[in-house]
Amino acid sequence: MKNYRGLAIWLMAVLVMACASSESEMMKEARNIQTGLLKQKSDLDSVLNVESANVEKTIAMMSEDSTMAKDTIKYKEFVSLMSKKELIESAKSKLEDWKINSKLLPTEEEQKNGVENPFGPEAKDLDILKSIKEAQSSFNDLRSQIESEIQ
Repeated sequence: MKNYRGLAIWLMAVLVMACASSESEMMKEARNIQTGLLKQKSDLDSVLNVESANVEKTIAMMSEDSTMAKDTIKYKEFVSLMSKKELIESAKSKLEDWKINSKLLPTEEEQKNGVENPFGPEAKDLDILKSIKEAQSSFNDLRSQIESEIQ
């Protein structure tokens, strides 16, 4: 009888430890949202880099055009491209600022390497989820702004 009681206590302890180490549904949702956000940021970074390279290439070609100084239409296009290049660089900067200023959960790999949770050890899952959703909302606003500026 004592063996069964000891075994039952040991099993309960293992179950409690297993449940305590798994993330709640809210934390899983927060991580999923964050993963999607970081993917969207990466995709937008790629779009901005491609757009920047295309604009720079066109600017370089136009700079070599000897008729541009006399052709007001070409000159206006050149000035427009220079403005677009500045907008793209500004957009890249805003995107990096967004990431720096957003509280994001460390990845599982980062946690294994000792990176602390920026929300603190006492943060509630609901508060973390709410913060990640706010980051998602601010990113969506920023993405819309960037996309309309570089069109």
